[in-house]
Amino acid sequence: MDRVDSSTSELCKQKQEIISEVKKVTTISQEKAQSGVGVSYANALKGIPPIIVRPKNKQAAEKTRVDLNKIDASDMKIDRVSNKNNGAVVINANSVSDKDRIKSALADNLNKEVYDITEPKVNTPKILLAHINAEYSETEIINKIKAQNSYLNDASLKCVKIFKSRRSGEAFPSFSAIIEIEHKFFLQVLESKRLSIGWDRCPVYDGQTVRRCYKCLGFNHSSNSCNKKLRCSKCMGEHKSESCTDSSQKEVCGNCCDAVKELGLNLDVAHNAFSRECPVYIRKLKLEKQRVGC
Repeated sequence: MDRVDSSTSELCKQKQEIISEVKKVTTISQEKAQSGVGVSYANALKGIPPIIVRPKNKQAAEKTRVDLNKIDASDMKIDRVSNKNNGAVVINANSVSDKDRIKSALADNLNKEVYDITEPKVNTPKILLAHINAEYSETEIINKIKAQNSYLNDASLKCVKIFKSRRSGEAFPSFSAIIEIEHKFFLQVLESKRLSIGWDRCPVYDGQTVRRCYKCLGFNHSSNSCNKKLRCSKCMGEHKSESCTDSSQKEVCGNCCDAVKELGLNLDVAHNAFSRECPVYIRKLKLEKQRVGC
């Protein structure tokens, strides 16, 4: 019984840690998203891409707004309008039907020789399926999800990645999988908290991730294209983390140190660069959720 209680406690702790990764948000007011198009995460989950009105020649966004204001918008339900670089204006609608109505009005009234009207692709949400206690192929996982969870029978699912992990005190490893899932099922799966896979009821979490470089440990690029120096996740030294000989046991996050130095932020830097509680990581994760179809 003690072993069961201990295992349950550990599962609860891991669950809370993962949930806190994606819900905790640290505001970095000086940092701005470099990608030009953003949309609310709620609209992303609904599958509603923004409409981008982009001038073919560079101009101020205010000039684009002047031309937009010539169009009657009294019957259009608009969620948000924002200015972007090079005169582009991004329009977010409340529903797919509203978006289609707005896009049609823009196409009918804006000069096609002056403006391009486009819709970026909406990113597909991902779920993390954890603690699978048997080894399955990607196809087997998808088939079992559909067969054992009736409301997902007709869902469009794709297994992106399977990885192995071993929890403390366990003799055998378990597996986790990242699954792409349709917008209309995403929140329903998260609310269910678990999915049946084989003999397991596996916990489910938001699987949104942030691209990371394993050379400099920065974000939004890969080590293959990185022109920065190698950086240790523990001490910021110019060596691999597994080769670190710093015995001070005082970890320092290079990403947070950069934010403090370059942006003048007051951040806690005393953690490993791979920590899920890293303020910069949390901010990047939030921006990634907002970046729909950039």
